[in-house]
Amino acid sequence: MAVDKRHCGLTFRHSRVSREHQESELRKAGASWVLHVGIDCPTWQNATAQLERGDVLYIYSGPMVPAPRKKSGLPLHTAWSEFVGVVHLLGAHIVEVSTGRRSNTRKEFIALNKETSELLRQGGQRLPKSTLKPGRQRKRWPSDQVKAAALKLWKSRNIRSDAAAVRQIMDQWSDLVDLKGRPLVTERLIRALGKSGRN
Repeated sequence: MAVDKRHCGLTFRHSRVSREHQESELRKAGASWVLHVGIDCPTWQNATAQLERGDVLYIYSGPMVPAPRKKSGLPLHTAWSEFVGVVHLLGAHIVEVSTGRRSNTRKEFIALNKETSELLRQGGQRLPKSTLKPGRQRKRWPSDQVKAAALKLWKSRNIRSDAAAVRQIMDQWSDLVDLKGRPLVTERLIRALGKSGRN
């Protein structure tokens, strides 16, 4: 079966989103041909050279596109503007699959360009918040009563050190565990109560 090169996807190296995940999402969105920039072709310029009027170029997220300044010699937001300009000059348009925005719709294009430019000006490998899976959930106390009792021990002047207070609190509620047998009252949770006032 022939590959439809009018629906091309590009993946980029990124510390938080694997190429496999990018490719999977690009294909779900409609990309039938996926190129891995830095593997299948050296730069996005090589990949976009084959674009024609009416083609669709799928990317996972705008801030992934620009190469680091050391490689490209351009500020990140300038490199992004060049990418957008080249794609549109060839008559194609961009689909950012992580947000669902399309550059052939004025309102979506403005939002895509604004958010990407702002993130690139901040530097690093930041991505739109909507792109990222939520991180590890913050641990919570099993109940308000346990938290109040633990706080009382944590602030107690009868315990010599913070480490001793942590041990005592964890020992007292060692029977409180989750479904995997991990303690619900942890050192991190105890220390998040604030300064004990001992030091």
